[in-house]
Amino acid sequence: MKAARYALSVLLIFSIIPVLWPSEHHASSVIEGAEAIDNGSNRPITNEEMPPAAPRPNARKDSSVRQAQEDGQTEPSKWRDPITWFTLALVFVGAGQWYVYWKQKGVMEKALHASELAANAARASADAAISTYVPVLMPFVTDMSNLHPLTEKGGPVEFESGIQLAFENLGKTTAVVREVRAKLFLTKLAETPNISIDSLPKHEHDEVVPGETIRGKADGWRAWIQIKEKFVLSQSDFAELLSDATRPHQRFGLLTYVVYDDIFGNRHKSRAWIKMRIFPMATKGTVGAFQTPRGGARYNYTTREKIPETDDKN
Repeated sequence: MKAARYALSVLLIFSIIPVLWPSEHHASSVIEGAEAIDNGSNRPITNEEMPPAAPRPNARKDSSVRQAQEDGQTEPSKWRDPITWFTLALVFVGAGQWYVYWKQKGVMEKALHASELAANAARASADAAISTYVPVLMPFVTDMSNLHPLTEKGGPVEFESGIQLAFENLGKTTAVVREVRAKLFLTKLAETPNISIDSLPKHEHDEVVPGETIRGKADGWRAWIQIKEKFVLSQSDFAELLSDATRPHQRFGLLTYVVYDDIFGNRHKSRAWIKMRIFPMATKGTVGAFQTPRGGARYNYTTREKIPETDDKN
């Protein structure tokens, strides 16, 4: 770019030289005319003493063209005209400037792309580092001994099912609970209920779940929720509830929904479906139990968004 500007400056300087320093013939004619006027004092100036008029810029060219036409010759080539070469030089200078700009544009685009890649990589690295500290709440049934009766009776069976629900925090930082919804269901085989989250009943829960609150710790369960639901089953339905998975059977399931905030300004909304069963063991008086996630991605997922600025945090 600097070289192109320097060349353009040189061409402009050479183009104005004839204007600043006229030709020697024209200057001498003007000087002689002035001397003649001065020496003549007050006497009239004759035609012989008049200085020759300065030739017009195109007079010589016009006369040469007329003379060439009279002699049967062609018009002199325009390539001998300095203006032609000056115009051509300007074209080359403009083309050079465009080429330099085009090259710089490519370099700037590559640099910008590299900067974007570096920024995205840094952002991904920061997100990965933060994700190890973000709280992750998972529902866990701490007590299901009162899930349902274990002995058959004649006729319909009416009972109140009750469990205790708590939340594990698999992350390293505290979760601030905003809302908890949960409900017990009794379904056949591997069926899951088709129900809206908004229709689930709300439950009170401790607002704070510390980081790394996981099962197996003596002080892990600082708070839990009592979930109760009444059921009336026919004799056949109750028999399916007690049967194993090799025969037609029914199982209890728990659908949960929890909203919680983290210390990084994010709000999490998590859903989960837990399948549960209790059964008598071979040893008299002992009860076996299990719980496991079911329902796939439809019921088990978490979304994250920024906490709204207008949110009431009190």
